[in-house]
Amino acid sequence: MAEAQSFELLKKKRKSFRTAVTKVVNELEAELSNSDLNVDRLSELVETLSIKFEPLTFVDQQLEPLFKPEEFDGEFEITEEYREKVLLWQFRAKKKINEFSKPRVTSSSLQTTLSHSQDEHFRNSDNIRIKVPKYHITRFYGDDASKWLTFWNSFETSVHNNESLNKVDKFNYLKAHLGGSALNTFEGFPISAKAYDEAVELLKNRFANPEILIQAHMNKILSLQPLKNSNDLRSFRKFVDNCNVQLRSLNSLGVSSANYGKILCPMLLKLIPSDLLLDYNKLQQNGSGSDIQQLLLFLTQSLTAREQTYTMNKSSFELYDCRQETKSNFSREHRSHKQQNQKSFHTTCELLTAPVKENKDKIKLSCIFCDSMTHNSNECKYVINLSLEERKNILMFKSRKAFIS
Repeated sequence: MAEAQSFELLKKKRKSFRTAVTKVVNELEAELSNSDLNVDRLSELVETLSIKFEPLTFVDQQLEPLFKPEEFDGEFEITEEYREKVLLWQFRAKKKINEFSKPRVTSSSLQTTLSHSQDEHFRNSDNIRIKVPKYHITRFYGDDASKWLTFWNSFETSVHNNESLNKVDKFNYLKAHLGGSALNTFEGFPISAKAYDEAVELLKNRFANPEILIQAHMNKILSLQPLKNSNDLRSFRKFVDNCNVQLRSLNSLGVSSANYGKILCPMLLKLIPSDLLLDYNKLQQNGSGSDIQQLLLFLTQSLTAREQTYTMNKSSFELYDCRQETKSNFSREHRSHKQQNQKSFHTTCELLTAPVKENKDKIKLSCIFCDSMTHNSNECKYVINLSLEERKNILMFKSRKAFIS
């Protein structure tokens, strides 16, 4: 209830801010079309527009995560239209101010200069939208460091290295595509060229730390959800894509797969179903150690083959439904739990010794490498081909992960 009230309050604020921004834009448009142009009044309106637009941007950022998926596209489109409109009229006003700031020409060339200026204005009017384009860059909130590279690569290519934009416009774009703790990093900075450089430097110092990024991408790999069935093509594709995304990010940070392949490969093998594991082990020759790139190539080829088979013959290839298996597993676990609760003990001796026997059975089998309760550590097939030093590295890696989490 409180969230709904907060959502409605934010929407009312946004409506008021949009009305204020639209009013200033209309005044700016009227002033620019006035034959007796007042440059001082034009400068005041540009500054007022920047001040009015800033709280509107902040409210839009607060509302964005609250929209339903079906509402997001429409709301985002309207927000982009407002931002584009503001940037467009700021650009036109600043251009006109710069024209009046130039030294006055002689009377003999006054008419020629004005005519040329008007022609140039109309020739460039179609290109103004190119100078203030609508960029579809995923907003970065700062809560997940692994998303920094994706955000910055898109922003750097579209905005940061765009020579047709000045730094003030770049700063507006930067603030519009940030949220959460990332935006709070430089909250309160004035909108200026110098402030833009300082804001970029602060963001890089906080989120572009190579050690933090490497750890974030490694944690993403280690927290992948297990693939329960190789015929679940949707989950299979998501699993492979997530692995490739994180490994590409690590490579872009200068981390070679040779540095972590021996550790991650056994852990990824633990996340795939037995039929894929069997096929992969058949490909290994002479007991050579597993390679992370080789494993991903195998998974990609297996997925492609299944997708092609499903496309060619849908009737004989059953597309696995995770929800059905989850429902089935839940029913089995529920029945098993119910049967255990209904179990009765016929003697006092049986009542007292039964828990001890159950605990003893649970302690008998435990693997410190893969956390399985079906075999002991010396019987683990995932590390059987690894040296003692490699096994130590796995244990150190897992302990470090546990400490961080």
